[in-house]
Amino acid sequence: MPKATGHKPKTRSGLTLIEVLIYAGLVALVLQTAALFFISTLAASDRITERNELVSTQELIDQKIRWLLNQASSITTPDLNSSSTNLGLAGASSTTYPSYFTFASSSLFLYMPGYATSSLNPIRVAILDFRVEHFTNIAKIHLHLRSNLLNSIESSTTVIYALPN
Repeated sequence: MPKATGHKPKTRSGLTLIEVLIYAGLVALVLQTAALFFISTLAASDRITERNELVSTQELIDQKIRWLLNQASSITTPDLNSSSTNLGLAGASSTTYPSYFTFASSSLFLYMPGYATSSLNPIRVAILDFRVEHFTNIAKIHLHLRSNLLNSIESSTTVIYALPN
C-alpha cells in the first residue's frame, strides 16, 4: 500500500503549446483580414482620385475651348472641312487672339498672346488623342485622356461647338 505523504497533486497553470499556437493562428487570421480590407480601401481611394483627376482635366479643357470659341470670330486651324491635332482661333481681342491649342507629346498646350504657352493637363494625365474637325462655323473636337498612374482609367469625349454668329 502506498504511503500517504500529505502532498496535493500538482495543478497545471498557464497554457499548453497547442493552445498558444491556436490563439496565435486566430490573431494572425484577424490581422490578415484587417490588412486586406485596409489595402483594398486604399486601392479604391486611388482609383477614385485618378478618375476625379481625369474628369477635372477634361472639364478644364472643355471650359477653355468653350470660352475661347464663344468669343472667336473664326477657326483658322484646321482648314474648312478637314481635321487636325491643332485648333487655331481668331477674334477681335488682341489680348486673347490668335489662340492655339496644340497636341504634342501626350499633352495639350494653349498659346495666347501675352502669356507663356501652358500645358492644360497635369503630369498625372496623358492626352492620348486631340482631334479637331472643322465645318462651317462648327468645330467637332474629340478628346481622349488616360491616367499615367493607373493605365486602366481612361476617358473619352466628343463635343461639337458652334461659333457665335
